[in-house]
Amino acid sequence: MSHLNPDTLAAADRPQPADNAPALSGARSRISPRLAGAAALTAGGLSAISGVLQILFPQDEDPNIDPRTRMILVMFTLSLWALALVFAGLATRARSKWGAWVAGTGTVLLTLGTVTSAVNGIDLAFFPMVAMAANAFWLVGAIGLTVSLCRARKISPWLAIPLPFVQVVLVFFSQMGGGVLAGLYLCILGAFFVTGRIDRRRA
Repeated sequence: MSHLNPDTLAAADRPQPADNAPALSGARSRISPRLAGAAALTAGGLSAISGVLQILFPQDEDPNIDPRTRMILVMFTLSLWALALVFAGLATRARSKWGAWVAGTGTVLLTLGTVTSAVNGIDLAFFPMVAMAANAFWLVGAIGLTVSLCRARKISPWLAIPLPFVQVVLVFFSQMGGGVLAGLYLCILGAFFVTGRIDRRRA
């Protein structure tokens, strides 16, 4: 009769961490709910402030950017970067992640134009082309992310459906204070993230 080595038996009883390595690695690479929530609250707060400023101090047709408009551009730039993090946080709850990455690419690309405009005090010649491409990426990605979130059913559809409209009110209705509406929605979304209620509870 053969004898089993005690060391072999002990090794067999030990947990093997290697099988969990990919899952742990994937978990670390995700945007945490708190980070996504903080980004949403940041984008929401900045959007609301800029919206109020644009209501109180309407911009004229002068192509030169005054100090107040420059400040609004800086806030808009920061909110665009924060939105990219929000999209990444939502991507983990979507059926497909391509919409989040396309939308995030659009918001980050748009900051190339906003930063140069704020620094130079005027929109540079390439700004219209960059803005057109960036807004297209942003809108297409936001629509794709919304559809994917609704299909995955991991968050409430009422939190997902307004996503594409954030761009509409921020960009096309900015002069009318659209940032206030976008900011309100983003703050609500951020609150759901931070409080841990973003994930839909099923009976």
